[in-house]
Amino acid sequence: MGSFATILSLIGCDSKQTYSIESQSKSIRCSLNGGPLQIDITKGSLNADLTYGGKKSLVNLLKFQDSYQILMKFDPQVGQLKINESGTELTQFVNQQEKREPCQSVNTNP
Repeated sequence: MGSFATILSLIGCDSKQTYSIESQSKSIRCSLNGGPLQIDITKGSLNADLTYGGKKSLVNLLKFQDSYQILMKFDPQVGQLKINESGTELTQFVNQQEKREPCQSVNTNP
């Protein structure tokens, strides 16, 4: 019975903590269609500045369970974008395909 309790306590332990994307000001850098994409988020806000293709635009982040849908003016070359809660993976839905790209998230000062 002691080993069963130990197994349960090990399963219940999770040292990995996930913070919401807007919990700190940050800059997220990814690749999109072979070019650089940057998303700048201000702490406490679900609005962000998105820079892609030499253009900067204001976008909104819509929170789902463990990701954020990026709400922006539709561009057929970009499609729909979402980013995971930790800001380390971008998912692109374009031409009925899903593409995933790793991202680098850097905390910035407000």
